[in-house]
Amino acid sequence: MKFLDGSEPLEVLEKFQDSELKKALKNAKHSLMYENYKFDEEMAIAEMQTLPFLKASQYQEMFWKHSEGIFLSKPRFWYCTSGTTGGAKWFPRTKKDMDAYVGFDFEKIRGKYFTKEEVVLNLTKPLPIGSGSVTLGLPSYVEEIPAYPHVFENALRLAEKRKPTAIFGVPSIIMTLFDLELDGKRAMDFLKQVKKIVFLAEGVGTNRGIFEKLFKTKEIYETYGSVELGLIAYECGSHSGMHLNEHMGKIFEIIPQDELKKEMKKEGYVPKALNVNHVGKGTVGELVATVFWEVLPLFRYRTSDLVEVQEGFSSCGCGCRYPRIKVLGRRDEMLKVGGETIYAAWLHSALKSDFSNGIIIDYRMIMDEREKVLTFKLKASSKNEERFASEVKSKVFETIDKYSPGVLTREFIEKGMLKMNFEYVKEFEKTPGVKPKKFLIKNK
Repeated sequence: MKFLDGSEPLEVLEKFQDSELKKALKNAKHSLMYENYKFDEEMAIAEMQTLPFLKASQYQEMFWKHSEGIFLSKPRFWYCTSGTTGGAKWFPRTKKDMDAYVGFDFEKIRGKYFTKEEVVLNLTKPLPIGSGSVTLGLPSYVEEIPAYPHVFENALRLAEKRKPTAIFGVPSIIMTLFDLELDGKRAMDFLKQVKKIVFLAEGVGTNRGIFEKLFKTKEIYETYGSVELGLIAYECGSHSGMHLNEHMGKIFEIIPQDELKKEMKKEGYVPKALNVNHVGKGTVGELVATVFWEVLPLFRYRTSDLVEVQEGFSSCGCGCRYPRIKVLGRRDEMLKVGGETIYAAWLHSALKSDFSNGIIIDYRMIMDEREKVLTFKLKASSKNEERFASEVKSKVFETIDKYSPGVLTREFIEKGMLKMNFEYVKEFEKTPGVKPKKFLIKNK
């Protein structure tokens, strides 16, 4: 499998992507997933707008509709999504998929974060729940611990014995450790040697600063991926956003916010997407990906994730030129204010900011549609809660204005359109093994 290092000119990357696209189109016509598609096997990436988008719901429907004829190769591994949006979905991989995409992703990208001399532990949940578990793709020197939440205490005992210098895993699972006590000691007593953390799949959000202080290190890296698409983006040592993973030909597009608004307002409207390599800094929209799995290529798969392009195709201190993005949140989480849309992703972004009057450790947002009240419940550390709430509120308005300039102004929102309340909590209820929803709507 060919692998680009990211330093090549854009024309070299696009020639490679064109080649991978043509091979995938030639094979995909034999799959019932694309039975209604009209494929042009000579299509180039510049012409991809002629291909329909593939939504998760469409994949799900076709998957259960056909008992055979969907997949182009016999599956070897099955992975399941968490089911937090639209129900759990199963995606297969062949051994070649695992060796090429997953293996290369970890060995050549995530593997750069560690040295073979380090003791690296990856705490994960067993399959099918543990969609982040990629045992066969991990570098051989990463020690993986598949454990159910109710035996995480034993994982702490193992950590004490192994004395890890680095942790690799999903933020929500790692955070679970810090709520545990064992033999009268807290998790930090077992993990005090750790000086490097690489987060898998989920965004670390407001907890980044907490981890930096706990472990007294700036060597914290985020990666962004999904069961459907594998590794999507990763943070390099420059810590200036996450590079899109185009190393093996994946193609990324973005549906700008104004196109998403048109889609919401006009039934049947098909939004236009732009190749991320050709958009400017500050572009916000839904990420769309094309990935060339052997078992079944996914063309123009809508992630439902809103991202912001922090840098376009340009030089970076790490040597990789691929665009850098920031993940804001889910496109399908939103609320209406005076006929305008506020995406929960904007609010997530605001709450993940650095504040001078305190630190947000965790949070929930609850929107009462009937009363038009948005309640922010904060688990936070602050010397002056009133002043901190005022600062957070100002950041919320500032962020909304950033992503919807001149429309959703503070004056517009506060003119009886939406009331914001702030409450402080000591702890949130947690269900072991279940990822909490941070944005809820009631009284629809």
